[in-house]
Amino acid sequence: MGFPKAQINKSLVAYTISYSKTENGVELKTTTNSPSINNPYYITISSNENRGKIVVSNKNIMEDLIIDFTYIYREKDDENTNYWFLTNPLVFDAVYVSNSNWNDVLFITLKKDSKNEVTLRYTIAKK
Repeated sequence: MGFPKAQINKSLVAYTISYSKTENGVELKTTTNSPSINNPYYITISSNENRGKIVVSNKNIMEDLIIDFTYIYREKDDENTNYWFLTNPLVFDAVYVSNSNWNDVLFITLKKDSKNEVTLRYTIAKK
């Protein structure tokens, strides 16, 4: 990727999650949950030099969402620091956007194939 490698160890909380789906190459309408302080999404990002994982848990999902990755690459510009997670690109894409002016955001894309995927956008409320 050409960016420096990074390590992240964070515990985050998100109340707002947006969900967008692409079916047969057509992007469908994005939906957003009704945020509730009583129903947070707990997100843990942990890494070392050789590997790491993202874990998302919520009381209303049966199993935690766990994404393993090998490296994190950091890209910095004037407003954001983007952390790109090197995952199995055929199955997942993940990027964490740390913004100095707004809430941070974690994007996770789950891929069924090249024309069918789901993207989850977690708006971080607490770091």
